[in-house]
Amino acid sequence: ESDISNLKRKGFVNIKNFFNKEDISMLSSELDKLYPDTNNKNKDIYKNIETKKISPNKNNRSDYLVDGNYHDGTFGAPILGCSKIIDKFMQKFFNNEDFKKLREILVGNNSKIFTFSYRVLNPEAKRLMLHQDDFSVLTIQIPLNSINEKDSSTCFVEGSHLSKFVLLDKLFGSISKFLPKFLIAFCYKKYTAEIGDLGIFLNKTFHGTDVKKNQKSSKSILI
Repeated sequence: ESDISNLKRKGFVNIKNFFNKEDISMLSSELDKLYPDTNNKNKDIYKNIETKKISPNKNNRSDYLVDGNYHDGTFGAPILGCSKIIDKFMQKFFNNEDFKKLREILVGNNSKIFTFSYRVLNPEAKRLMLHQDDFSVLTIQIPLNSINEKDSSTCFVEGSHLSKFVLLDKLFGSISKFLPKFLIAFCYKKYTAEIGDLGIFLNKTFHGTDVKKNQKSSKSILI
């Protein structure tokens, strides 16, 4: 109840220890095998962010495995149907009784899943400006490695989903790209988490990415 209350008040929440850590570690290892190259050195492998091509069956990879997209240091790829380990995890997750209850409370009985993707924020990633998405959408983030203040991560403007001020919307939307990073950083809170946590945010909440130029890639599944 406190997690749901925080989500409705802040627009985002991190639920501690929702998953078994071993399950997430296994999931992370599987994704490293499927996509061993997600950084700048291999950017020519990945097509323009608008194009997605199906890979041939190489190294026992599934015919449904997409090459993935590399754009400004961020790698992304849809991951359902390309691994029995991932699909089994997804089934276990969405059949979990606690998650079923949570989903019904937040989005009702007729919710639909329309993305299930792998995202890697590489050291060379450029920040994604603050923005809003479809107001009827809720996003789940499953961190595949621990994320602290020194790591790149999703960031949120707390309570911005409740704002009714048009000026605020313009500030965090179109104007924010002209403001210096240090000034924008005062406005948002970064998503930090440990392996096994579950992040949830309302897409109406202003969000973007806070990028740190360290050598650690920040890996998550976004649903």
